[in-house]
Amino acid sequence: MQKDVFEKRFDEAVKRILDRTREFIVEEIPNKCLYVIETVDYKKTQPITKDEAIGIMFKDGKVPRWVDLGVIDIQDDTTIVQCVIAPDYFEEDEYLLYEEEGLPPFKVPLNAKSEHNKTDKKISLKELRSDL
Repeated sequence: MQKDVFEKRFDEAVKRILDRTREFIVEEIPNKCLYVIETVDYKKTQPITKDEAIGIMFKDGKVPRWVDLGVIDIQDDTTIVQCVIAPDYFEEDEYLLYEEEGLPPFKVPLNAKSEHNKTDKKISLKELRSDL
C-alpha cells in the first residue's frame, strides 16, 4: 500500500469516528487529535501525534490487517483516539479487513449508538468509559 493512500484513509476514518461520536456524546469533540496505539496484547503508547501513529502503523508498505478506532478521552482542546491494531501486517488491500466500510483496514462503527448506550439520549464520555 502506498503511504499517501493509507494516510488518506486514516484521515477519513478519524473524521468519521469524530462525527459519529458527536452524535451520542454530550461533550464537545475537538477536531484536534492525538492517538493511543494499542496492540492486541494490550501494549499501549502514550498519546502521540498523527505522524507518530502513521509511523507505527505503516511499515515498508505494509499496514495492520485491521485497525479499530474509538474516542477514549478529551484532554483540554484535544480528542484522544484509540487505535487498536492487528498484529499481522499486509501490503495488499485484499488481505485487509473492513473493505465494506470503504477504508480498509479501518473500522468505524456504523451507527452512533454504543452497545453501552442503548437509549437515544446523549451521554457523557466519562460515563461511557466507566461502563467499559
